[in-house]
Amino acid sequence: MEISFSKQQLKKLVEIAAIAEWVLTALDEEDDPRKDEYMKVLQKIYRSGYQNGMKEEIEHLEDVDEFFPTTDWEEGTEARTFIEEFEEKSFWTELINRLTERDLKIKLQGKEPKNFDEYYEKFEALSEKYVEEFKNNDLENISIIKK
Repeated sequence: MEISFSKQQLKKLVEIAAIAEWVLTALDEEDDPRKDEYMKVLQKIYRSGYQNGMKEEIEHLEDVDEFFPTTDWEEGTEARTFIEEFEEKSFWTELINRLTERDLKIKLQGKEPKNFDEYYEKFEALSEKYVEEFKNNDLENISIIKK
């Protein structure tokens, strides 16, 4: 199978690959064999970029025959911006959801809501206080209190 890309599309594909690699590996502390096939596909994309004129953007580590986006290039791409925006949104969404779930569990005192609509209504009411707090004060009022 062959797919052809313009040079501009290939650059975007390499940026997409960089986003995928970030999602797959950014927080890893050790290799995860489940990701091996994904990494092989990423290497094909990077190799193709390198072989098609992206030698400033992609470096080739000859001793291991692997290709990687250069840090300078990657940091200047829209891909980096998308990653940062995703991380920012994920952080706040996850923080608000976890705090809300904790508070809702306490509020319900082991009782199950009658249905999803009731759960969602209570969840939304509780989460709104966190949305407003973080919008107005960021993390300024957050601290850990040991019981």
